[in-house]
Amino acid sequence: MKTVAKIKKEYCIKTVNQRDKRHRQTIRMLRRRLASSATVKVYHPCSHINDKLRNIIKSLKRRVKILEERLFDVETELKSSLKVNEQEVNDLRNVIKEKDLLVEFLKLSNKDSNSNLDKTIVDTKKNNCYLPKVRETIYALLLMGIPVKSCSRAIRVIGESLRNRHVKDVPSSATIAQMAYELGVLSNVQAAEFIFRNDDISLSWDATSLDGSHINEIHLTADNTTIVLDVCHIPGGSTSDYVRHILSSFLEIGSTYARFNGGDPDELLQQIVKRVSCTLTDRAAVNSCVRRQLEKEWNHQLIELNCNVHPLDGIARCVRLDLQKFVDKSEGVKGRCFGNDGTATNCIHAVSTLRFKNGSGDPEGFKCMLRDHKLPLSTFCRYVGNRLHVQFHLAGLIIQHLPKLVSFLETSCSAGAMLKSSLLQDLGNKLILVQLWALGMIGKLITGPWMTMFYSSTKSNLEMSPVIQDSVKRLN
Repeated sequence: MKTVAKIKKEYCIKTVNQRDKRHRQTIRMLRRRLASSATVKVYHPCSHINDKLRNIIKSLKRRVKILEERLFDVETELKSSLKVNEQEVNDLRNVIKEKDLLVEFLKLSNKDSNSNLDKTIVDTKKNNCYLPKVRETIYALLLMGIPVKSCSRAIRVIGESLRNRHVKDVPSSATIAQMAYELGVLSNVQAAEFIFRNDDISLSWDATSLDGSHINEIHLTADNTTIVLDVCHIPGGSTSDYVRHILSSFLEIGSTYARFNGGDPDELLQQIVKRVSCTLTDRAAVNSCVRRQLEKEWNHQLIELNCNVHPLDGIARCVRLDLQKFVDKSEGVKGRCFGNDGTATNCIHAVSTLRFKNGSGDPEGFKCMLRDHKLPLSTFCRYVGNRLHVQFHLAGLIIQHLPKLVSFLETSCSAGAMLKSSLLQDLGNKLILVQLWALGMIGKLITGPWMTMFYSSTKSNLEMSPVIQDSVKRLN
């Protein structure tokens, strides 16, 4: 209570006012004294020190001012450099952004290139097995005669050159050899299916000699479709060789088809051979023997048919023999051209040599002569012996273009002197020209129409039998 009363007494308004009044009076008095003392100079013993201090202060102020000015300049310079640096930093930031965009673009392009690279690579395998399209390609190359060792390189070159694609895992030569065996299996299956689709099958075979080997080819024909059953080297041209080849081919077809579709190979073979109704071959004694042997083996009768064009071989053979006899009886018909088949035939052979054989003949000059007279380059065919219509056809051409041939031989021919002089003498011999004229007439009246009829006809062999019978009657 005492403390409260004391505080109230000390801080009452009256007391505060009185104190304030006394303080104001004291301040006025002190101000007056200060004003009166300001006009009186009072010496102080440290006044010179104060002057030095003032001078030092002034110099310091001047230095401070100078330093402030320098600081301002430095700040201004720093601010300008900072602006420049900020601009450079902004430029660098823009460059970084561009680089980032470029990096993203390169990443995307790399992905696209990888995807395109994947597209340019051709896969050849699936589940460690070559795809069917690869096998089809290998089969096509083999059928076109590409060697087994060259098939892989052919596939790679075709893919890279034509399609701009890299073929991955190209089959090796050993694998391609196995695929070649697969092609034979597929061929046997195809032949069996062809036989089962048709009821009447014609069996044909024909052999030829090539480089010392005897090659036999077997065909099957039904309606207007012909397939090759087998092509094989055989020891010779006897009946047993042909029969062995034909029986082994049919046995292989039956066993392959039985493994492919299931069933008894013997029963399938019997069903296959029963669908073979006839044979179509050349007129040769060995072919008739082969047909009779096949009938015994298969216990099945076969109709023997012969080629309708091969009678022309018989005509050509008889003509050659007659020409040889005519040379022996008449001394004046002996020609200068080389050969033993008669003067007219030797002359035909010499013209073929002049047209096609380099060295002794003049193929380029002969073609120029044909072009000069606006004749096709295929006008004169190659003489391959007295086969079918060739001998008669060439004889007619020689008679037709005789003035052109003589003019060519006398002027621009660059063939061997022996061949050129022999042809000129034979083409000037009237007896030889008569023989050539007779051969040309046979070709014009008999062999030419015969070849045209049978090669252009769509009828089967049996359907052309009346035509053959009528032709024989007319010739007789």
